[in-house]
Amino acid sequence: MRLAPLTALRKLILLGNQQSELKIPEGSFQELEVLDVSYNLLDDTAVIALSSLPSLRKLNMNNNNLELIPPEATETGAFVRLETLCVAGNSLSSTSLLSLSKLPWLETLHLHKNHIDGIPVQIVSMARAFSRLETLDLAENPINYHHNLIALEKLQKLRKVQLTITFDYTIKPLCNC
Repeated sequence: MRLAPLTALRKLILLGNQQSELKIPEGSFQELEVLDVSYNLLDDTAVIALSSLPSLRKLNMNNNNLELIPPEATETGAFVRLETLCVAGNSLSSTSLLSLSKLPWLETLHLHKNHIDGIPVQIVSMARAFSRLETLDLAENPINYHHNLIALEKLQKLRKVQLTITFDYTIKPLCNC
């Protein structure tokens, strides 16, 4: 989908359009603060395209085809104002958290229903990882052990974490009677 250069637009909702690609003309959407592209077919390349929007504060990419957050989408100068990111219902793994941790203004991160099995321990050694993160939704991810979340202790601003932890216990019979 190629979007027209609407320069003064502040909010855009494009959910459920079966879009598999997103092309943003250079210099367009300079004032866009809220974008909802949930329930489409967008992949990792769309994240890179959206990372250059200078005023974007809230981005909803729930239920797309995201498998990772490319490192170049979170480099210096990318998503410079993003405060809320919703990427639930995708196929993101724990390694995407390394990229996401670099977003300087991120306060709220919704990651439920992905393939995240824990918080990478490398985040502990990163200087400003998730420096403003207050709310983290990890519900319905395959996090089976509390030690996979130990890196959360480093996040000083974190106030709310939503989890659904399931334990897989196999009961073995005492005898083969």
